Amino acid sequence: MFKAQGIIKELFQEQLIKDKYKSIEFVLEVQDGDYLRNIGIEFFGDKVEKLNGYKAGEEVEVSFNIDGRVWNNKIFNNVRGWRIQKIKAGSTPEVKVLPTPPQENEDDLPF
Repeated sequence: MFKAQGIIKELFQEQLIKDKYKSIEFVLEVQDGDYLRNIGIEFFGDKVEKLNGYKAGEEVEVSFNIDGRVWNNKIFNNVRGWRIQKIKAGSTPEVKVLPTPPQENEDDLPF
């Protein structure tokens, strides 16, 4: 499981695959140090409805899985989203602070 936070740069139209499955893709623009990166993320099947109400320009956090397969000596990767939520304006990502382990006194030698 992976998470990425960024801005929806482009949201494509929903597609029907083999008259049975739905799919929708969007481009998530994320900050990677000094550079902006674009990640194509697909929501598939019953997960498509999770994108209802979202539009380009919104800041979101997306949970996704990365899957790959080899076919005819080529590698194909899929980035499949399964959760999305809006980031409130002015909010900062949650940072977990771990407790500092107790420090041993360096002057207190056991011998």
